Amino acid sequence: MSGAVDLPAFDRTAVEGHVSLLHVLAEGLDGVLILAAFMPNGGGKPQVQRFRIGDVAGMVETIMGFENHRNLNLYAPWSVFRRDLEPGKKGSEADVVAVLAAVGDLDNDKYTIGELPVEAPYIIETSPGNFQPVYIFERPLAAADAKPVLAALCDFVGGDSATKDTSHVWRIPGCLNWPTKSKLARGRPPVPVLATIKKGYDGGFTSPAALLALAPPPRLPNGHDTKLGGSLSFAEEARLRGALAVIPAEDRDTWLKVGAALQLFGARAVWDDWSKTSGKFDAADQDRVWASFHGERKEGVITVATIYGWAKERGWQAQPFFEDRAGAQRDGQLPAPNPIKLLSYAEMTALPEGEFLIRGVIVRRAKNVLFGLSNAFKSFMATDMGGSVATGRSYHGNAVKKCPVIYVANEGAIAIGRKRIPAWMAAHEIPQSERANIYLVNVETILPNEISRNNLLAAIRSIVEPGEDFFLIIDVLRGTMTGSDRDDVARRDLT
Repeated sequence: MSGAVDLPAFDRTAVEGHVSLLHVLAEGLDGVLILAAFMPNGGGKPQVQRFRIGDVAGMVETIMGFENHRNLNLYAPWSVFRRDLEPGKKGSEADVVAVLAAVGDLDNDKYTIGELPVEAPYIIETSPGNFQPVYIFERPLAAADAKPVLAALCDFVGGDSATKDTSHVWRIPGCLNWPTKSKLARGRPPVPVLATIKKGYDGGFTSPAALLALAPPPRLPNGHDTKLGGSLSFAEEARLRGALAVIPAEDRDTWLKVGAALQLFGARAVWDDWSKTSGKFDAADQDRVWASFHGERKEGVITVATIYGWAKERGWQAQPFFEDRAGAQRDGQLPAPNPIKLLSYAEMTALPEGEFLIRGVIVRRAKNVLFGLSNAFKSFMATDMGGSVATGRSYHGNAVKKCPVIYVANEGAIAIGRKRIPAWMAAHEIPQSERANIYLVNVETILPNEISRNNLLAAIRSIVEPGEDFFLIIDVLRGTMTGSDRDDVARRDLT
């Protein structure tokens, strides 16, 4: 019996979440978002459609309309394009109004580096073992400002140079990934797979400076670097050693190119250990050639990405980029990573600036403690802050980020719920329609107690979407502890 294979259904939830995120990030910009449909192996003309910013439903329905189309890949750039873009045209960099994010192209079956030192707030798994970490900017960047950021990320990863293009299109999770001819040649199965969300957007942003810091140093005219590009992480060194284990060190041209690539990271020990597997190893020659990598040489310079490519050609299998490593570590297959990373001066100064839920008062995504003597009006201040954040009103002239507020009242819940919060709303003349963004917990909540803690988390998740900000007020702190707030054990259990 023969016939067409049934296609996996699109994941509408993933599509809606992704498209909504694009529109939220583009809000307020004068331009349009693009949806592009390409047939990876020919056979049809590309289809490009434009959507006004805010038309989430229209874009989602258009995407879902392609659900049963074979040999068709759907993409959307992380950029906003000019409103008067010609119909049917995707647009080029000259047409980009603003760039919303930088994206890495981490294909496990290509020659890309294995680990990125900057955590991505959103990760798409385009096919099993292949990922696109999305680094969302807090503010959209002009194309000219975004270009060096995208280039720095691409050069660090060692991926397709097209990803430096600010108008580049990227996969949409929830849609099918049909392999291209080049991917089929690299061993991909011909059956399409569903692109999925590996890590849902956590609400975070990436500083462009953090990605710019990944840029390799400037090169001399001969193609060599003027300075080292930084050291390898423990995991990356182990990965490189594994790749080199299947590459013979006998051929001098290969030996020279591997050394030049490793010199970029100052990985002399890795080169030495690999070189010693050859019967031609000469310590003096090793020293002389390593020193020569700083000088004028005519040989081509490769990157560690190409080393991975050579290893793949010899049967080496790379570990997935974003895998669950815990099981492998328990089984002794992988070394446990060092949880401490020493930040260089350049890295520490490139750390993103702190964000505030209440400017200058409450730090966003952090623990904040309001303390003082008894009867010092701490609860009144907490109510004042909560009301401001819930309604989006400034807190005594300080701007706030509006989000849901959950007030855990372990003392005086009736007074807070029936009197203080309504009194604040009335004093600030808040309309009834805008008073629904603050919630009260009036049952005892002991955070070190697993059942109590899980009940609170479940209640929060019932009103807060994944990745959405919320303001949790715990009043009073000692009411959530298993002992006195002066007891060291009780305080330790709470944290």
